Amino acid sequence: MRRLLSRLAIGLCVVAMAWLVPSLSARDVSPPLYDGPPLMGAPIDTNELIVFLRPGTDAAAFARGRGLRLVQGLRSNPHAFIVAADSVSRARA
Repeated sequence: MRRLLSRLAIGLCVVAMAWLVPSLSARDVSPPLYDGPPLMGAPIDTNELIVFLRPGTDAAAFARGRGLRLVQGLRSNPHAFIVAADSVSRARA
């Protein structure tokens, strides 16, 4: 009796899978298209830079020595800082 129930359960699973598979392939499962503005565009010019310094380097002295202004440190990395130049062209130099 147990063997018969096991075979019956397997047979039902096979029939159910055969019934489900064509219906899954017939569905359109592609994600909807995004109609909003572009999520990532061309990079914009800015006068700010992110610098990664060696441990123990004084960030304020580093920025001052290069004519930059220390804006803030990053929380995610204790050795990373945002510095600002006077202009975009100065930041690119």
